[in-house]
Amino acid sequence: MEWNYNPNWNIIQKRYKKDKAAFEAKTGVCYTDRDGKEYTYADLLAITGSEDAIKALFEDMDDTLEMSLQGNWYFTKCKRCGAWNYNSEFSLFGKHGMICPRCRPVKTNGVIELDRDPYDDKRKFYAKRKATFVPGITTLIGCNGIGKTTLLNMIKDQLKNKEAPVFFFDNMSKDGGGHAGANMLSRVCSGVAKEEEDSVELAATLWCSSEGECIKDALIRFANKVLREFKRYDGFGEYWVLFDAIDSGLSLDVIEDVKQYLFRALLEKLPSESDVYIISSSNSYELSEGTRMFSISKTKYVSIKSYDSYKKAIYESLEAKEKRDGVSDKEN
Repeated sequence: MEWNYNPNWNIIQKRYKKDKAAFEAKTGVCYTDRDGKEYTYADLLAITGSEDAIKALFEDMDDTLEMSLQGNWYFTKCKRCGAWNYNSEFSLFGKHGMICPRCRPVKTNGVIELDRDPYDDKRKFYAKRKATFVPGITTLIGCNGIGKTTLLNMIKDQLKNKEAPVFFFDNMSKDGGGHAGANMLSRVCSGVAKEEEDSVELAATLWCSSEGECIKDALIRFANKVLREFKRYDGFGEYWVLFDAIDSGLSLDVIEDVKQYLFRALLEKLPSESDVYIISSSNSYELSEGTRMFSISKTKYVSIKSYDSYKKAIYESLEAKEKRDGVSDKEN
């Protein structure tokens, strides 16, 4: 190690050291950082994952290893273990960050922790402290206000905290059915449009369309986005796609199309070696029919095979909601 006196700092510093001969020979210590930590060729290979990347990294090293990595767009730290990872397509890191292969797959096994009193007002929304979902298509059933949207948001937030791939379509959001046209036109006129998605023509079409037609178009664009985005996640073990309020305004034929050409298409196109969870809130028997139905009031899957059974389950959830909210028969 070499020592150097810097009069500007008035302190003594260690200097990094690179050994090009050791690097080219792939044996021995080829880099020593200023803290004295030594790295062999094998160490750098473990960090970068490829020999081409090692060459770029070695040339970039001008201080400590970490400072070099921080200044290189091709590297990012794993949010779980803190290890550096290399990817030549640095844009793939995106806003979700990166989880290294050593920390994959992210597995919840379908178990979601529940906050039974989500609004901190002593109302118990759920009968259990955990909800266990199975891969495939699940619809959340229950009367309005029972807690379907609240549960979807819990799932979304919990998965994001775990850095698990999760996508959420909310029909009541700014890009949902009834708002899609107006918001797209606003983006176009203000100059912040997404070139690949927004256009004046599409905005005008959506503006003049029914709510159901807007929802259908928004779902198609969302599905395409999901398929694009999931290419950024490899080997995560689980994929979650959440839908809320999508059957508002949809005709029966479109609801069947959603189940057949959206839900099932996503199951087929997403990685077959991973668990795919598609969970949607439902306010209609048509959307729930043929799916696994999860009762919010009972916080478990229920077996419903007819409209009459579905209707009975909804009224039972209404009774549970009124009891939870302290609504008496006289108030009804």
